Amino acid sequence: MSVRNIQIVQARSDQQPIFEQLMELYAYDLSEIFKLDLKDNGRFTYESLPLYWTEPHRIPFLIWVDQKLAGFALIQRGSPIELTPDIWDVAEFFIMRKFRRTGTGRTAAHWIWSKFPGSWQVRVLATNQKASDFWQNAITDLIKEPVTPVRKLANGKDWFVYRFDSAFAKSE
Repeated sequence: MSVRNIQIVQARSDQQPIFEQLMELYAYDLSEIFKLDLKDNGRFTYESLPLYWTEPHRIPFLIWVDQKLAGFALIQRGSPIELTPDIWDVAEFFIMRKFRRTGTGRTAAHWIWSKFPGSWQVRVLATNQKASDFWQNAITDLIKEPVTPVRKLANGKDWFVYRFDSAFAKSE
């Protein structure tokens, strides 16, 4: 599949139901890795989702390909795993399977990182090898040098944490 037109748009509050649905697909994809269980109502739910429309340091984005919904990104200022208030954090990132391996995720990540230049971190559960490979490649492609994750135990989980500065991205 060739990707022709990728749009990354900051989501409006009336689009929160779209996120709620996409979050269910995302949680289902990650349920095996994160050992997520359905709630009694048959949903996974993401408790902090409403905060992305009420707290200014959290920003939701929808990702579209050829005018079709393809995924989302949730970013936040400040690290949830350590006291680093000035770093940008990729809180959640999801590309629907149909659009994976097409450049959609990399394009969206690069666009977001360039829109918010500065220090960034991406956290990946250590057992999520596919995500780790994706982020390793996307970040290396952006900064044009290898990035090595730091392993960190936080909130009872084992993470790979990728840190880089998007302000120093090198153009080809």
